[in-house]
Amino acid sequence: MTIMPATRRADDRRELLPRIVGLAAGTVTAVRATGPSLMPRSRLDTALVAAGSFLLAGAAAWGTTAAAQWAVRGLHGEGWMDDQSRRTAIRVGVGTAVAGASLIALRRWGTSAVAKAAPEAAAVTGVAPGSLDAAGRRFVEGVTPGLDQDPIRIFGSLGSGRTIQDRVAAVLAELDSTGAWNREHLVVASPTGSGFVEPVLLESVERMTRGSVATMTVQSNNLPSALSVPKIPAAASSHRALLEAVASERQLRFPGGGGPKLHVVGVSHGAWSSSDVLVSDPAAARAALGVDSGLYVGMPGLAKWDKVGTPSRVANITTFSNSDDPVNRFSLSLLWKRPDWLGRDVAARPAGISHAQRFTPISTFVQTAVDLKNATAAAPPTGAFVRRGHEYRAQIPTLVREALDLPAVDDATFAAIEDAIRASNVVRAA
Repeated sequence: MTIMPATRRADDRRELLPRIVGLAAGTVTAVRATGPSLMPRSRLDTALVAAGSFLLAGAAAWGTTAAAQWAVRGLHGEGWMDDQSRRTAIRVGVGTAVAGASLIALRRWGTSAVAKAAPEAAAVTGVAPGSLDAAGRRFVEGVTPGLDQDPIRIFGSLGSGRTIQDRVAAVLAELDSTGAWNREHLVVASPTGSGFVEPVLLESVERMTRGSVATMTVQSNNLPSALSVPKIPAAASSHRALLEAVASERQLRFPGGGGPKLHVVGVSHGAWSSSDVLVSDPAAARAALGVDSGLYVGMPGLAKWDKVGTPSRVANITTFSNSDDPVNRFSLSLLWKRPDWLGRDVAARPAGISHAQRFTPISTFVQTAVDLKNATAAAPPTGAFVRRGHEYRAQIPTLVREALDLPAVDDATFAAIEDAIRASNVVRAA
């Protein structure tokens, strides 16, 4: 019979403890993660949430316990880098790398809206039409028909210039050639990663101005929003360059004031990149750029701009997000900090937040990250409007009416506008 030395048995117990702690923490967190969250989940999504929570929580608990053991061992003079310590250091490093890679993947897991073919356009204008990709064609071909004037849409595609300055110059040239400076309103739209601009937003503006509007945007990349988070600074630079160029040109053409009113709009990642241009000092930046009004819808939680669930106005820029929008609620701080919208007093939670949802460090982060995937899944394929998550088409006409400095629209006219927008959306979804 072989008797194991006492030091070997002690080493084995020390090596076993982090595994037990990691397994227990991962299991508890995974079980709690299967509860309600912002969006309905399929069984596969629930399994994914549980697995992600188990891995992250288990790795964190295991690594923390092993590191603590390692530190205590060194302080007691048992040696910092014996065989067990080296094994522990390697495992902690591997666990940290796995957790870090998971966080990066989840942070980049977003949602990108996709629209289908637009209704037949009354007039089409664009920059270098031969270079337009699907987002560019969707933008310029969706012009609203049947208005007092044919609205103008200008898309500065990636193919219209090698640099931001080239694309902005191409947009300005189109403003001249289309007579856009004679319209009552100019709208600078900040697109999502792929260059997508919400059609309901565009149509709402065009109908409420009766076509006396030119809407423009500059594409900064052609990636879906899920992959565009690292490119937000480039998108903000493109948006800033266009805004500055338009503001400067308007001042030159109308030195005594007047001319078309200038508005900024953005939905989701478009709101994020546009808000980054103004966030340091919204009032001063808006005044310097000559922006008359603005609207940001579905602001991502990772943006610097103040995120709120109800309409708020800062320096004549209105921001609105649904209270149950995972894109708006997602934040890295969910790993360890209880958010305001998930308070212990369930009666005080915003509308749309389940009273049954519980906050658990790590698992709430994973739940919300998986909810990003389902944030626009509530929209029915028929083109009907819903009000949930990251789906805003039902609210956008009202938000445009209330937020932007456009001509007043009476209730009867607005109801007709909403009906027409819903009909157009059904065509787009067909």
